[in-house]
Amino acid sequence: MLLVKASSSCDVCLEPFQLKGESSPPVRAPCAIDCGHIFCSTCIDSFARLACPLCRSYFDPRAVRRLRIDVAPKTPDTRPLRVGHQNDNGATASKEDLKDRIISIVRNGADGGHYQALIQETCTWLKEQTPEEVRDLAFELYHH
Repeated sequence: MLLVKASSSCDVCLEPFQLKGESSPPVRAPCAIDCGHIFCSTCIDSFARLACPLCRSYFDPRAVRRLRIDVAPKTPDTRPLRVGHQNDNGATASKEDLKDRIISIVRNGADGGHYQALIQETCTWLKEQTPEEVRDLAFELYHH
Protein backbone atom coordinates (compact mmCIF):
# COMPACT_ATOMS: atom_id res chain seq x y z
CA MET A 1 0.00 0.00 0.00
CA LEU A 2 1.33 3.41 -0.94
CA LEU A 3 0.91 6.21 1.57
CA VAL A 4 1.40 9.95 1.31
CA LYS A 5 2.34 12.07 4.32
CA ALA A 6 -0.45 14.34 5.56
CA SER A 7 1.81 17.36 4.96
CA SER A 8 2.47 16.49 1.28
CA SER A 9 1.15 18.61 -1.56
CA CYS A 10 0.56 18.29 -5.29
CA ASP A 11 3.55 19.29 -7.45
CA VAL A 12 1.26 20.97 -10.00
CA CYS A 13 -1.16 23.11 -7.96
CA LEU A 14 0.98 23.10 -4.77
CA GLU A 15 -2.16 22.54 -2.67
CA PRO A 16 -2.03 19.97 0.15
CA PHE A 17 -3.63 16.62 -0.57
CA GLN A 18 -6.95 16.13 1.16
CA LEU A 19 -10.08 14.04 1.15
CA LYS A 20 -13.44 15.74 1.55
CA GLY A 21 -15.12 13.04 3.60
CA GLU A 22 -15.98 9.40 3.73
CA SER A 23 -19.33 9.76 1.92
CA SER A 24 -18.37 12.65 -0.38
CA PRO A 25 -16.24 12.40 -3.50
CA PRO A 26 -12.52 12.98 -2.93
CA VAL A 27 -11.12 16.47 -3.29
CA ARG A 28 -7.42 16.77 -4.21
CA ALA A 29 -6.95 13.07 -3.47
CA PRO A 30 -3.33 11.94 -4.04
CA CYS A 31 -2.95 9.71 -7.10
CA ALA A 32 0.09 8.02 -8.63
CA ILE A 33 0.55 7.70 -12.38
CA ASP A 34 2.57 5.04 -14.26
CA CYS A 35 5.95 6.77 -13.78
CA GLY A 36 5.41 6.92 -10.00
CA HIS A 37 4.92 10.67 -9.68
CA ILE A 38 2.05 11.75 -7.46
CA PHE A 39 -0.45 14.54 -8.16
CA CYS A 40 -3.90 15.42 -6.90
CA SER A 41 -6.86 13.91 -8.73
CA THR A 42 -8.10 17.37 -9.75
CA CYS A 43 -4.83 18.17 -11.54
CA ILE A 44 -4.62 14.75 -13.21
CA ASP A 45 -8.17 15.22 -14.52
CA SER A 46 -7.17 18.60 -15.97
CA PHE A 47 -4.03 17.44 -17.85
CA ALA A 48 -4.36 18.40 -21.53
CA ARG A 49 -1.97 15.58 -22.50
CA LEU A 50 -1.63 12.17 -20.90
CA ALA A 51 1.99 12.90 -19.99
CA CYS A 52 3.59 13.46 -16.60
CA PRO A 53 4.33 17.17 -16.11
CA LEU A 54 7.60 16.29 -14.34
CA CYS A 55 9.22 13.60 -16.51
CA ARG A 56 7.01 13.78 -19.65
CA SER A 57 6.33 10.02 -19.56
CA TYR A 58 2.99 9.05 -21.04
CA PHE A 59 0.54 7.34 -18.69
CA ASP A 60 -2.63 5.32 -19.00
CA PRO A 61 -5.49 7.15 -17.23
CA ARG A 62 -7.04 3.77 -16.37
CA ALA A 63 -3.89 2.87 -14.40
CA VAL A 64 -3.99 5.94 -12.10
CA ARG A 65 -3.86 4.70 -8.50
CA ARG A 66 -5.53 6.59 -5.67
CA LEU A 67 -3.30 6.67 -2.58
CA ARG A 68 -4.05 6.88 1.10
CA ILE A 69 -3.03 9.85 3.19
CA ASP A 70 -0.87 8.81 6.16
CA VAL A 71 -2.57 10.32 9.18
CA ALA A 72 -2.50 9.39 12.83
CA PRO A 73 -4.62 6.30 13.50
CA LYS A 74 -8.22 6.99 14.48
CA THR A 75 -7.71 4.82 17.51
CA PRO A 76 -3.98 4.68 18.15
CA ASP A 77 -2.66 1.42 19.50
CA THR A 78 -0.98 2.63 22.67
CA ARG A 79 -1.34 -0.56 24.65
CA PRO A 80 1.67 -1.19 26.87
CA LEU A 81 1.43 -4.94 26.23
CA ARG A 82 4.21 -6.01 23.87
CA VAL A 83 5.04 -9.35 22.36
CA GLY A 84 7.46 -11.28 24.54
CA HIS A 85 7.04 -8.85 27.45
CA GLN A 86 4.80 -9.08 30.48
CA ASN A 87 2.00 -6.70 31.35
CA ASP A 88 1.02 -5.59 34.88
CA ASN A 89 -0.82 -8.87 35.45
CA GLY A 90 2.25 -10.93 34.52
CA ALA A 91 0.69 -12.14 31.25
CA THR A 92 2.86 -12.45 28.16
CA ALA A 93 1.61 -10.98 24.90
CA SER A 94 0.14 -13.59 22.60
CA LYS A 95 -0.13 -14.28 18.93
CA GLU A 96 -3.61 -12.73 19.10
CA ASP A 97 -2.19 -9.47 20.49
CA LEU A 98 0.41 -9.36 17.72
CA LYS A 99 -2.21 -10.14 15.06
CA ASP A 100 -4.57 -7.44 16.40
CA ARG A 101 -1.80 -4.84 16.34
CA ILE A 102 -0.74 -5.74 12.79
CA ILE A 103 -4.35 -5.51 11.59
CA SER A 104 -4.79 -2.18 13.40
CA ILE A 105 -1.75 -0.68 11.67
CA VAL A 106 -2.81 -2.03 8.26
CA ARG A 107 -6.31 -0.57 8.65
CA ASN A 108 -5.53 2.70 10.42
CA GLY A 109 -1.91 3.42 9.61
CA ALA A 110 0.70 4.50 12.14
CA ASP A 111 3.77 6.66 12.39
CA GLY A 112 7.24 5.30 11.69
CA GLY A 113 7.96 4.69 15.38
CA HIS A 114 4.96 2.39 15.74
CA TYR A 115 5.91 0.52 12.56
CA GLN A 116 9.50 0.04 13.73
CA ALA A 117 8.44 -1.11 17.20
CA LEU A 118 5.99 -3.63 15.74
CA ILE A 119 8.62 -4.93 13.30
CA GLN A 120 11.15 -5.44 16.11
CA GLU A 121 8.60 -7.13 18.35
CA THR A 122 7.42 -9.34 15.50
CA CYS A 123 11.00 -10.42 14.74
CA THR A 124 11.54 -11.29 18.40
CA TRP A 125 8.27 -13.24 18.52
CA LEU A 126 9.06 -15.10 15.28
CA LYS A 127 12.46 -16.26 16.59
CA GLU A 128 10.73 -17.86 19.60
CA GLN A 129 8.07 -19.75 17.61
CA THR A 130 7.91 -23.07 15.84
CA PRO A 131 7.45 -23.04 12.05
CA GLU A 132 3.85 -24.23 12.53
CA GLU A 133 3.00 -21.26 14.78
CA VAL A 134 4.53 -18.86 12.26
CA ARG A 135 2.52 -20.44 9.42
CA ASP A 136 -0.65 -20.18 11.51
CA LEU A 137 -0.12 -16.44 12.07
CA ALA A 138 0.68 -15.84 8.39
CA PHE A 139 -2.44 -17.78 7.36
CA GLU A 140 -4.66 -15.84 9.78
CA LEU A 141 -3.32 -12.47 8.63
CA TYR A 142 -3.60 -13.36 4.95
CA HIS A 143 -7.18 -14.60 5.30
CA HIS A 144 -8.40 -11.82 7.59
